[in-house]
Amino acid sequence: MNPNQVRQVAERQRSLVWAIFAALLLNFANIFSAIVRRQPEAAADGILTLILMCLALLGQLWALLCVINLMAALGYDTGIRILLIILMFIPCVSLIVLLSLNVQATKFLRARGLRVGLMGVDPKDIPPPAI
Repeated sequence: MNPNQVRQVAERQRSLVWAIFAALLLNFANIFSAIVRRQPEAAADGILTLILMCLALLGQLWALLCVINLMAALGYDTGIRILLIILMFIPCVSLIVLLSLNVQATKFLRARGLRVGLMGVDPKDIPPPAI
């Protein structure tokens, strides 16, 4: 067991979980914003739409970076990495990619005896880096 790989997977899975949470939150915010804009008494606020779109773009870029880092830590082949990166650009499929990578990381960490919770491995349970 390589403690550095376990540490990398645990840290990157935690980042991926936060990216999933942010993606869900931003999707709900965009849906809510669209509903509010359709109300006749609501003023069309272009600034809110622009801010939500920018946040959604940043969230997607962050999720893409988390996917790339976690695939590297798990040792995925280059072909699979390229395929999953392309799939990250398809709106609903990207969420499935995020969730499936989270499941793979959870299996990897549990196989090495770590307890994985909702937000990943507790930082104090992550093995220290090997020198």
